[in-house]
Amino acid sequence: MTDPVADFIARFTWARMGLRGLRILRDPGPVTGDCKAFAMTVAWLLAGRSLPRMAWHLLTFRSVIWLCLSPAGGLHVALWHRGRGWACSVQPVFSTRTPNRLLMPARALAAPLIIAVLP
Repeated sequence: MTDPVADFIARFTWARMGLRGLRILRDPGPVTGDCKAFAMTVAWLLAGRSLPRMAWHLLTFRSVIWLCLSPAGGLHVALWHRGRGWACSVQPVFSTRTPNRLLMPARALAAPLIIAVLP
């Protein structure tokens, strides 16, 4: 059985998306997105592809989407998931540390993020 997160990471290519990045990348083939789409998609996959479970993970801090500065100094988004650690589109493997400078958790944005990805 393959890990859906590892499969997604292998198919992911970064591209600037702007506000269009507020979405979950559900396509089965190669996918293109930005750091927001990466974080939201990985959070959704870790929630078993369930939007209600993803919302619960975000609201209970099991998954936390962070606003941060990338190593290059640009505004960036990273995901921390309890039991897995950090992952982002710059460092797309889970690790115990992030190369990003953390600014604030985007918990206040959890509900709008979920609403933005509803079909």
